[in-house]
Amino acid sequence: MILRKYGVELHSLSGDDLELIRCWRNDDFVRERMLFQEEISSTDQKSWFAKLDRSMVYLLIIYREARIGLINVRNINWEERSGEAGILMGDESYRNSFVPMLAVFCLMDVFFKEFQFSQLTARVRKDNQNALNFNRDLGYRIQEEYPDHYLLTVSPEEYQKKKEQLKRVLAKFDFEKCENAFSQSESAYLFLRK
Repeated sequence: MILRKYGVELHSLSGDDLELIRCWRNDDFVRERMLFQEEISSTDQKSWFAKLDRSMVYLLIIYREARIGLINVRNINWEERSGEAGILMGDESYRNSFVPMLAVFCLMDVFFKEFQFSQLTARVRKDNQNALNFNRDLGYRIQEEYPDHYLLTVSPEEYQKKKEQLKRVLAKFDFEKCENAFSQSESAYLFLRK
């Protein structure tokens, strides 16, 4: 799968990406903001990759031809059109930039418009105020509270309202231009209608 919009590209993972992603994920800054905070071994990473199935979409974020992060929707229910989204910015020079927001807009546009999802959720640690604010800027609202994290949800309508507020900014990044490419097997389940 390849998604292109707002100047970013999102590419399906390959085995060649695993060690880079593992290094990003094990970085103290990233790990401390995750619900699962253990270090991940090379064996663990390969095992995780081997278990990826149609309920999980993990995409490498590419900006200006550089691999800079990972974005995903997991726990996907294709019949109900829902899933849990997440993002990891591996290249620290982009963590506090506009690029993570562009990558998320690219992903959410495709999942809400092309795939007709009815809802996305996200889990955010209670002590990660930056991530909580980031998700609220996308239209997410706290749905449930757990001892260490919040479960947030966003509908296509809530997302669209927030996106409209930023339309002028997004126009600089080919707002309407969207290019997507899917393999035959991806097309078989991505475009199943309710």
